[in-house]
Amino acid sequence: MSPNNVNFTVAQRKVVADLLPKLADRMKLDEKNPRTIAFTTNELESIR
Repeated sequence: MSPNNVNFTVAQRKVVADLLPKLADRMKLDEKNPRTIAFTTNELESIR
């Protein structure tokens, strides 16, 4: 399975980290500005 790259703002990354703690370490919360994060299809379904 190839990763799906998604661009998230700081606020979006914080919300994902709050709702799905298992993904929090990948959300780059210490970085400002939008960031592109790679997710598997299953991870994206969890976020949706």
